[in-house]
Amino acid sequence: MSCALICSFLGIALYLALGPLLKTVIYREVRKTCPACQLSIESVKVNLFSSSLIGTDIHFKGDSEKYTSVSFALEKLDLKLRYLNLIRKEIRIDEMTLQNPKVILTENHAKPDGSPTLLPFPKNLPDLYLAHASIKNGEFLYVSKIYGKSAPLGVFEIQADLNYFATRSGLATHSSEFKATCRLEQSGIAHLHASFDPLARRNQDYFELDLRHQNLSELDPFFLVDDGIELEGTLDHAFASANIHSGQADGKVGVRYQNLNLHFHATPDRSQVSSFFSGVAQSVLTAKTRPKSAQDKPEANFHAVRKPQQSIANFLITGFKAAALQIITH
Repeated sequence: MSCALICSFLGIALYLALGPLLKTVIYREVRKTCPACQLSIESVKVNLFSSSLIGTDIHFKGDSEKYTSVSFALEKLDLKLRYLNLIRKEIRIDEMTLQNPKVILTENHAKPDGSPTLLPFPKNLPDLYLAHASIKNGEFLYVSKIYGKSAPLGVFEIQADLNYFATRSGLATHSSEFKATCRLEQSGIAHLHASFDPLARRNQDYFELDLRHQNLSELDPFFLVDDGIELEGTLDHAFASANIHSGQADGKVGVRYQNLNLHFHATPDRSQVSSFFSGVAQSVLTAKTRPKSAQDKPEANFHAVRKPQQSIANFLITGFKAAALQIITH
């Protein structure tokens, strides 16, 4: 038997064996770090010659008993790895593509008590450096569970790019940068930009959102449960930005809208009487209103402090909501 034929057989055997072996290792590590989590992967394929790793039909369900839990499904994960770095127990990924990812972030208590804190970046993660990642046709569902009800907010058709990400100082020389276009619920067209450094001791992160053509009533499933507010009208254009540092955010929000109306409803935090008077006042202030000209875009500043265990999504939404309500009620 020729040497070439032997090498071919060995290559095929290695190709067939590495995938299942790696899948077993992944399952073991997930069980070790999160015993209550559930993970399933249909297949893992490793190609040493092209430095690629492909995983298909991946499903993960986080610990639902935690304050914040994450679940996701992924049709296909394609990685370009530097395999020799694995010898040094270092994961270096030149390119990562996530095809049709669907992520659900659930917060079981929307209003946690406690003193302000900055959530530390996890210390038990492996050494990992990611040069570039892209998201193709992603979905993100944020669910705030409060008063025994779910308040969902959905983002769809996500096309995104992430540049530079590392889990240890020295692996990356740049701050991470994230850019995305997406659809908020059924109508809103959104552009997002964020720059952040999860390893910085005194972080100076930035977030920016541009949203256009949003039918406000589509947001009622979230705002009605979370805040007791029912919306009518159209958001022609809104922008929001925030500088985040040491668990605090300072930012501004600007909106241009038409035919806006608010209806306040009672929640466990607000009595029927106060809701009634708030509704009367708000209907006088905001019913069927429009800024004076097409160029008029009222702005408001906000300051928010991150609470213990509060997700970054809830943290920013809280600040943006406060500034937006300040604008439309004055």
